[in-house]
Amino acid sequence: MSKVSVIMPSLNVAKYIEKSVRSVMGQTLQDLEILCIDAGSVDGTYEILEELSREDDRVRVIRSDRKSYGYQVNLGIERAGGAYIGIVETDDHIDSGMYETLYGEAAAVGFPDIVKGGYRAYWVAHDGETVFKERRLSADPAFYGNTVRPGDIPSLASEDWYLWSGIYKRSFICGNGIRLSESPGAAFQDIGFLHRTNAAAESAVYTADCLYNYCIDREGSSSNSGKELGYSYYEFHGLMQESWEGKAEQALYVRMAKSFVCCCRTFSEERIADPAYRERYGWFTDQLKGAMAEGKLGEESLSPGIRKRLQVLLNGPDEVYRQYRYDNRHLLGETDGLQYVIFGCGDRGLAAFKKLCERQGSILAFMDNDARLWGSRLEGVPVLQPQVCEGENVRYIIANEAHFDKIKEQLLELGVKVENIGICW
Repeated sequence: MSKVSVIMPSLNVAKYIEKSVRSVMGQTLQDLEILCIDAGSVDGTYEILEELSREDDRVRVIRSDRKSYGYQVNLGIERAGGAYIGIVETDDHIDSGMYETLYGEAAAVGFPDIVKGGYRAYWVAHDGETVFKERRLSADPAFYGNTVRPGDIPSLASEDWYLWSGIYKRSFICGNGIRLSESPGAAFQDIGFLHRTNAAAESAVYTADCLYNYCIDREGSSSNSGKELGYSYYEFHGLMQESWEGKAEQALYVRMAKSFVCCCRTFSEERIADPAYRERYGWFTDQLKGAMAEGKLGEESLSPGIRKRLQVLLNGPDEVYRQYRYDNRHLLGETDGLQYVIFGCGDRGLAAFKKLCERQGSILAFMDNDARLWGSRLEGVPVLQPQVCEGENVRYIIANEAHFDKIKEQLLELGVKVENIGICW
C-alpha cells in the first residue's frame, strides 16, 4: 500500500500539465501512486501524460468517459490504493516536500482523518513577474499541530475553502461514502466534499506550512467564468437535500453565506434581468434569511467583511445592482484623464487593480494602513501611507470591505472629497 494516492484530474491543460505532474513525481516522499484522470483532452494533454507514465511507473493514466471534475476525482478515489488521498489540480503545482510534510504530521499524531496546510495563490503580475501570496487557515499559532475535531471549529466553515491543500485518510473517505458531486464541467464541486469531510471527521491536524501553489488567473477556470452563482447553487441545493443538524447545519449556512457573497462581486443589467439568475439569487436569500430567523446563522459566525456584504445582498438583486453601480462608479465609468489610488493591498485591492487595467485606467498608487508595506511596490505600483495625492482628477477606491467605513472617514479627515471616494466590491 502506498502512503499517499495523488489524484490529478485533467482536461485540456497542456500548457500546465507537465510542470504539475512533475511536481508530484519529484516529491521527497517517494511512496506515492499518481492517478492522472483525463476527460478526453484534445490539446496534447493526454499524450504528455502517457509520456510521463513511461518515464515513471508510479504514474497511471486513466481515461474518464465524462467531462466532470467531480466524476474524475471520484473515479480516482475508487482506483486509489494509498493510505491517504491527495488531490492536485493540473494547472497548479506543489512544493517538493508537501506530501512528506503532511504524511509526517499524520504519523506524528496517530494518523488522523484529515491533515491540511496552507497554500500560495499565484498569478502573473502586470509587469510580467509571478507573484505568490501565502494563505493560511488561521493567524493563531495555537491552531496548528494539535489534533482537533473539525466540526467543533466554526471558523473552518468559512476558512477551509479548498480540498487540495491536504490529505484525507482513504478508509475515512470510503467508510463514510464521501464523494464529490458529478455535475458536468469543473465548477465548485469541492464545496460538498469539504462540508461532508469536516462534518464527519473525528480527527484532524493542521500545519501552517504553505506547500501548494494555486494558479488564480488561468483563463477558463470556473472561478473566473462569470457563472459562479449557478455553480454554487447546484452544490448547496444538493447539500440541502441531505440531513444536517446541530453544528454541521450551522457550518453549512456559514459556508453558504460566504459562497453567496463571493459569487456576487460583479453585476450587469443582463445578469440582473436573467430569470435563471434571479431564481438562484432568490433561493440563496430565502435560505439565508430563514437560517437567520431560526438562529442557525448568527452574525458572530461571519467575518466583518462577509457580514457587511451579506446585509446588502439580502436586499434583493435590484437594490443591490443600484448600490453596486453607485459604489463602483469610479471603476465602471470613463477613465480618461483620471488617476486612481487603491486603498488596500489585499485581494480586493488586486481585484480593483485588475479592473482598472482592463479599462486602461492610470493607477497612481496603492495605499494601506499597514506601515510594513509603505515604500514597497505591488504590481509595479508604489505603496504609500494614507495621504492626499496631488491633482484634481484623483479618485480613491476603497478595497477593504471589513473596514470601509473607517477608511472612508480617514480619507475625509485627510481632505479627500466624498464624491471622489468609491468602493471595489
